[in-house]
Amino acid sequence: GSGGAILPVGSFSDNSNWAVITRDAKFDKQKQYMMSFIESVKPNKLTIFGLSHKKDVSMFSAFSPGFVEPSKFFLTANCYFHAGGYSEGFPHSLAYAICSDCQIALDKRQWIEFGLFKFMLSYEIKGKFLLFRPTDDLKNKVSSDNVIIDYIDEINHRCRDF
Repeated sequence: GSGGAILPVGSFSDNSNWAVITRDAKFDKQKQYMMSFIESVKPNKLTIFGLSHKKDVSMFSAFSPGFVEPSKFFLTANCYFHAGGYSEGFPHSLAYAICSDCQIALDKRQWIEFGLFKFMLSYEIKGKFLLFRPTDDLKNKVSSDNVIIDYIDEINHRCRDF
């Protein structure tokens, strides 16, 4: 991945405005996760980004603005739900949410898969989801600046071996 950047985040008095970032091709695999999330966390507002306007999200009592620039992901939300159902390495959307200091929800399998258990993170459990706020250490680890440095260090290390 390319790491995350700090994106503007809406200011809300509570942690009940949630964003989900997906694509049409992944949406059907994520529906079950979203339903379970809604039942467990009970978000006041859920915005699903990345879908074409043809998708009906009324079953989630959600709003779908379609495709937007990443800088607009968290303007209407201060929380991010990473819906499971597919695997793609460390997701850019999760890195953005971490660097932007959003409250984050994901399931236990993702907690392990993405290596979040290695950080000293406090979390709350709601249903099968872990809710946490990123620490400065985690934000620094996934920031695009540090990821680029890690790539350069790896390239330099491999070039020395020749």
